[in-house]
Parts: sequence; C-alpha cells; structure tokens
Amino acid sequence: MLADLYLELNLAGQCSVCGRVRDLVGLPGRPEKFCLECSADLAIAVHLAHEIAAATREGCNTDAWEVEFSEVSHRMLERSQFADLNDL
Repeated sequence: MLADLYLELNLAGQCSVCGRVRDLVGLPGRPEKFCLECSADLAIAVHLAHEIAAATREGCNTDAWEVEFSEVSHRMLERSQFADLNDL
C-alpha cells in the first residue's frame, strides 16, 4: 500500500537484488539499482571476489575471505527471501 504510493510518486523503486521497495542507489558500471543494504553487500562481494581471485593466483590462503564472501552472500539471499510482503 505505502510501497505503491512511493512508486507512484517516484520516491522509491524496487531493489534489483531483494525486491523491496526502497530508495535506490546505483553502483559504478552496473545498470541496476539497489537498496542501501544490498548495494553495500554487493560492493563487498565484488571486492572480495577480486581479492579471492588474486590471492588464488598467487597461491595464498583464501579461507577467511571465502568465509566472509559466504556470509555476505547469505545475507543477500536471506534479505531477498524474507522481504516483507508489503514491500513487493
């Protein structure tokens, strides 16, 4: 209900990750728009993926980064699965 009003007034949009209706932000190089929580987690996930790839190429241990990547990914998945029905 309130989400529909926000959409009609162009105050918010639907997050490309979690689907919640929120104020949206963009990330450089990505056409999608995200809520603040998802944009932060996505930026962290992209950075961690690059760090893991670089460390793997150098033969370094990546266990800690992989654990953090898993936690961030889990947060994003949880957010999308448990989005409040009023936000959809």
